[in-house]
Amino acid sequence: MRCGAVGILALIVASVLGTPQLHAVPANLPERIDVFYDDSVSLTGLEEVKSVLAGKATINLYNMNAPERIEHELGHGLPPDPEKSKRILMKRMQTIGIEQLKQRFVAAYQGVIKAQEYGIDLYPAIVFDDGASVVYGVVDLQEALNRYRDWSAQR
Repeated sequence: MRCGAVGILALIVASVLGTPQLHAVPANLPERIDVFYDDSVSLTGLEEVKSVLAGKATINLYNMNAPERIEHELGHGLPPDPEKSKRILMKRMQTIGIEQLKQRFVAAYQGVIKAQEYGIDLYPAIVFDDGASVVYGVVDLQEALNRYRDWSAQR
């Protein structure tokens, strides 16, 4: 009998105080969003999505043009002479700073690597929860999140 009274007491306490959340992210919200885009699009709705997620999810933005921007910055206008090109390239790299350049290359190619992992080759693409759902062709992150939530609610 005592066990039943404890169970009833637990139900009453839970109904008054509310049950604790088992997950940090509210229902129908992703834990991770990876956004793949290029310079031809302008993303919108990022601040709204951040507000909805309230810091409880990771959002990664990957501009797929970043690698070619770095390569252009380093390689534009190099002369055909290999020795001259090498000297100019080394000077440009030193001006930027080797550590800074490494960080920029890692960040630029991170999106390329992640897109390959997901099999993404069209942009824009918004990937939710490590590939659970992908929304293509949408540049408004709030709209993409709404589509994800609708899909998630129907599962």
